[in-house]
Amino acid sequence: MSQPTPFNSHFWKARLDSLFAVLVFGGVVWWLFDAYQAFGDENQQYAKGVCCGFTDALFDATLKLERGESVDFSKGYASYLGAEWWRWWNRQPSALLWLSQVSHLLTGIVVFAWGQFRKRPLVGLLGGVAVLLTPISVYASLRWDVYALQGPLIVLAWMLVSSSKGFTAIVPTIGFAGIVWVSAFWSFRETDNLILLLTHAALAFGTWISVLISGKDHNEQSVHRGWSAVIAIGTCAVLLWQIALFWRFSSPEGMAYYFREADNPMIESTITLNASLRWFGYWGYFYWRAFGPALTIAIGTAVISLMLRKRLSWGLFLGVLIPYLALSWISKRNFYYPSSLWVLLPLILGEGVHSVDELSFRRVFCVLGLGVSMWTFQQRLDKVELVGDDQYGGLFQTSDGHLSLEPTRFWGVEELSTTVQEYLPEHDCTKERIVVLEANAMIEEVALRLGQEHPCIQLKRQLHNREQRVLDTVQIWVIDPNHTRISTDFLTQQGLVFQTEVLMDNRFRLELWSR
Repeated sequence: MSQPTPFNSHFWKARLDSLFAVLVFGGVVWWLFDAYQAFGDENQQYAKGVCCGFTDALFDATLKLERGESVDFSKGYASYLGAEWWRWWNRQPSALLWLSQVSHLLTGIVVFAWGQFRKRPLVGLLGGVAVLLTPISVYASLRWDVYALQGPLIVLAWMLVSSSKGFTAIVPTIGFAGIVWVSAFWSFRETDNLILLLTHAALAFGTWISVLISGKDHNEQSVHRGWSAVIAIGTCAVLLWQIALFWRFSSPEGMAYYFREADNPMIESTITLNASLRWFGYWGYFYWRAFGPALTIAIGTAVISLMLRKRLSWGLFLGVLIPYLALSWISKRNFYYPSSLWVLLPLILGEGVHSVDELSFRRVFCVLGLGVSMWTFQQRLDKVELVGDDQYGGLFQTSDGHLSLEPTRFWGVEELSTTVQEYLPEHDCTKERIVVLEANAMIEEVALRLGQEHPCIQLKRQLHNREQRVLDTVQIWVIDPNHTRISTDFLTQQGLVFQTEVLMDNRFRLELWSR
């Protein structure tokens, strides 16, 4: 008869850690989900992106899907994912933010599950919680843009390359190649894809070099160096060939874009990039705003601890270092360029637990990390003041909106959307129909609301092509009388009739003309 397992055995300690991890992680997911619900109850801003908005590509993909046209990757896979998701939820305006939030939650859940699978529940717990509660990542998940959507790709790439045994394990290697392929066409903005591809390459390169030097994989198992070198180089060559063959840039500039815009005197930075700002500007931004001082210090402590104990994952380390150095070297700066590091740096914090041998200290380290992550997130919910934009406004060409997690309410958008819809013909995807909404009409927000009933309507800020065949497709033209270049005589000549005025933002009135 077998003896009962002592309570203090390794088996029961592991079970207790797993149970603790499940309970805490489940509580954090619920907390974040509750914050999302509170945000959604008040928020009316659905189209704003982290960068430059992500709605145009979505509407293009939706139009093709509604008309049954062939789908390709010219507008990015993420746009088509968003279009399918939007259609699934009957094109509710807020549904796009739900997809961003689901993607963010999925990123943390995958990290947590990976820790459980590796039988390192505390590593997965801390890494997953840190990913979920990093302020800049939460900020991205409250916007419709590619940055929250790319989180699962980054985590999956890290998992697959870690499991590939230096690319000698065929299934993980093929999986990683698939992730790289999707990432190459993920966004309709080629700059997003370039940074994401660089991150994948850095993760793979760091892991591969570590295997070649040590002859062992992530789990300390022996690897045949020769096969690792041959298969990794072959995989890289095939991927580069395929991507170069099929890549369709949304602009022909590619990498030159970063330098061209930075060298444009019309948008020249107000801050001179001295050596300190060039190499530490992004890190300063992480410290003061994106992560906050406490979380940044915790991540730095984890890196030092892993290095001292020689347990640092060189894949993760170079996955952070190489993109950071590349972005620090180029002259164009924006706070969202290091978006892949928003995921990788919290992962390093989680891996820091693995550097602690003594179980009791490992638990203490984990609890401290959890406390820092939760406290940092709670500060943002409590609207704790951050370093102002004047510190970074000249360094970064795009503002982060003070990393606000507060909902935004609009005055006039709902009324304008409802009014426009009253004058639109019935839903018909076989005909070209255009609605012109001039600048102050908040076109992206109106478009998301109109799309629920009229997904095939094309909305434009200006009508550059005024050939008669194009003008005949205009159903509605909304003008700002104080700033328009279009005369009312011109609108009358086109058969458009003034219908009504709509008060926007409680400050100015727009005129709605329709056929």
